[in-house]
Amino acid sequence: MGFSSVSPAGKCPIAREEEKVYYQHKFKCQNCGLHFIVCSWIEGWPEPRGQKTRAKAVTCPECGNKDEMLHAVEQVDGEIYMAVPGNAPWMQPIGGKYRGES
Repeated sequence: MGFSSVSPAGKCPIAREEEKVYYQHKFKCQNCGLHFIVCSWIEGWPEPRGQKTRAKAVTCPECGNKDEMLHAVEQVDGEIYMAVPGNAPWMQPIGGKYRGES
């Protein structure tokens, strides 16, 4: 049995299972070699939600490559907030203030 939730941005409803699991989408850029992870509640992310294909929806944060990525998916027990930020403090937000600040 699932329930509906709303993303922190408040824009997109997310159907989640009651069990506390999420998916780590692990990428390796074939252009610059950077390894990076995107955490999602959706196993098939990003395909089920948009018109973009995986190759065009994922951009390497280092070099901007959108075309050649290795992709692996791992189911992880727990909640995303346990890994991000985990025990690390948040740094200065990119682009300005934290939400809720005036």
